[in-house]
Amino acid sequence: MDGRRCRTKITDFAGEADAGDAPALRDYTPVKRLALIACLVHKARMRVRDDLATMFCKRVATKIKKARMEPEEIRLAEREIIEALIGNYRVVLKDIDADGPAQPALAKAVEMTAETRAARLLRPRSRHRSRGRRTMTARTGCWPSRPGALAVRG
Repeated sequence: MDGRRCRTKITDFAGEADAGDAPALRDYTPVKRLALIACLVHKARMRVRDDLATMFCKRVATKIKKARMEPEEIRLAEREIIEALIGNYRVVLKDIDADGPAQPALAKAVEMTAETRAARLLRPRSRHRSRGRRTMTARTGCWPSRPGALAVRG
C-alpha cells in the first residue's frame, strides 16, 4: 500500500475504534481488535504530539515578546530617572552658583556658539566637495590625470 492509503486506513480504523465501546470491540476478532486499538493509540499520540508542539510554540512566542518588551521598559525607566537627575542638578547649580565665576564663561560660550552657527549658515558652500572630487594619491604623491593613471608604471 502507498503512504496515502495507509494514512486513510489508519484514520478510518481509529475512528471506528473511537466510535465503538468495549462490548462492540469484543465482537471483532482479536487481530482486528488489536489493529483498531493500535490505530486509535497512534492517532491519539499524533494529536498529543501536535498539541504539545503548539503549546511549546505559544510559550516560546510569549517569552520572546516579553524579552523584546523588557529592555524597552528598562530604557524608558532609566531615561525618566536621568532626566529627573539632570533637572535636579541644574536647579542645584543655579541656586548654588547664581553669581559665581562660571556664569560669565557660560554666557560667553553661549554667545560664541550662536556666532559660529550664524557664520556657518551665511557661508556659501564650496563646490569642490561634490562627487568626482580629484585627490592626490598617497602612493605617488601626484594628481591622477586619467582613470588608469593610478597604476604603477614599470
